Amino acid sequence: MKNHFYSFALAVALFVTTSCSSDDQSANTSPVPFAEENPWLGLLAETNLGQTTLVFIDDNNYYDMGMAFIPTVKGQINSFVVKLPESHNNIRISLWDRTTAEILRTEYIDVLIANTDTKLEILPLQLQKDKEYVVAITSDDYYMLFQENGSAVTYPVSVGNITVTGGTDQLANAQQMPEFYTANAISGIVSFNFQQTE
Repeated sequence: MKNHFYSFALAVALFVTTSCSSDDQSANTSPVPFAEENPWLGLLAETNLGQTTLVFIDDNNYYDMGMAFIPTVKGQINSFVVKLPESHNNIRISLWDRTTAEILRTEYIDVLIANTDTKLEILPLQLQKDKEYVVAITSDDYYMLFQENGSAVTYPVSVGNITVTGGTDQLANAQQMPEFYTANAISGIVSFNFQQTE
């Protein structure tokens, strides 16, 4: 009887050890999510844009302004970040497919405090690797950033997993994608938090 009890106890101990070991292995192999990245500060550091800044408040016109970019990996935008020189409600943020000019997402943000980054969390927006997009805000309050000597920026500029292909702007017109590229400046401060997904 003792031998059966010891055999049974040994079998249970082996089963528990194997199960725990198996659980530990699956816990160790679960994928670690990629960190979010925002290309804005890296863009400024790489190009020296922002050494000279013009401020426009209640300009005579509304503009769509932002930047064109290409993700070098598949990923998603989790939030947008906007900075304005004056508080302003209901600022439109748009994201287009650069090739087709199709609007992929429109969001609205209230900027309550001037000259401060305002973040808008969104439902994740999936982006394809090596596809060009344009992100822009629509506003009559904005910054225009230059290099100190006003010289042109050499694009593209790679920042982490994002390649910025240019600053873009135009007079706001029925939410059409901005087509005008400025080589020596970037208008409007709009960026995003991107997360690689694979």
